Amino acid sequence: MKCIQYSEHGGDYASTFQCIETETSPSDPPASFALVKVHAAAGNPIDFKVAKGELNGAWDCPLPMIMGYDFSGVIVGVGEGNDAEFQVGDEVFAVTWGQGQHKPAEEGAIVGGAFADYITVPTYMLSKKPKEISHEQAAAIALVGTTAYQALFNCLNVKEGDKILILGGPTSVGSLAIQLAKNAGAWVATTSSERNVNYVKNLQPDLIIDYRKEDWSNHPSISGIDAVFDAVGETGAFGKCSGDDSKVIKKGGRFVSIANFDAGFDPKGHQPQLEFASFFCLTNSSAVQDKLAADLVNGKLKVDIDKTFEFSKDGAVEMMKYIESGKGRGKNVMNIVS
Repeated sequence: MKCIQYSEHGGDYASTFQCIETETSPSDPPASFALVKVHAAAGNPIDFKVAKGELNGAWDCPLPMIMGYDFSGVIVGVGEGNDAEFQVGDEVFAVTWGQGQHKPAEEGAIVGGAFADYITVPTYMLSKKPKEISHEQAAAIALVGTTAYQALFNCLNVKEGDKILILGGPTSVGSLAIQLAKNAGAWVATTSSERNVNYVKNLQPDLIIDYRKEDWSNHPSISGIDAVFDAVGETGAFGKCSGDDSKVIKKGGRFVSIANFDAGFDPKGHQPQLEFASFFCLTNSSAVQDKLAADLVNGKLKVDIDKTFEFSKDGAVEMMKYIESGKGRGKNVMNIVS
């Protein structure tokens, strides 16, 4: 067995990351779990933030930590009590997260663990991978797609005719959020640097604001809108939406961030000015994963694979440095089975 893990937090990835290889075979999965041979695993900004210890104290960050949260692969074992939906040989994908927090949802489950040749997960987390999409695509969409979907429709209640601003259009979550919101019939504005404008244009938002040249909170089209989705953790974004003189969001509108804690953790804490305003963490949902996969198949969504990396310590170090640099567009994937 082989995995990429770390046993201490820190930003010197070459020192903290470890490639662990053993001659042992994976254990049989317990009841209601499946053993999956991983083919591809995705990297995300949350990987380097947790690895560096940036979220210690705020989240559960146990050590040692096997890296990676979303994966795609093939079932090679099922535990007793497994329903007939999943069988050995099924191609599946998932994100290994908790229920709205960075914490295992039940005994025996894990958070992370995708940078490994095998992973054992509860079957309720799994979705079947359609044959029309690759393992790389399935791994790439699980975490970011679920995050974008739940933020838009569970937190912001986005619907046809709504006006929404998505901060961080070129990010992996932001790019999917633009597509999902447009598919729902919303008017969508987003922010981008000039370097990424052409990439974002292909996602077909209604308005792109170059945040380096213009303050989006003063743009004439960003006034009295229904919602703001901070997908990038922009400093001061919530203040621009919640200040006494702010005209960005209409009264009773909504704000959510997946990368900044300024709005707090109580969605109702800013009423009546804002109906919903909070930091948000995804909850595992195979139903959402199923919808995302279907939208990939029918062309309603696209997920861009930016770079692929080898399954090694050096590959993990290179991946984290690249993601942390902020130079990428789309998703980065580790090929576990080459």
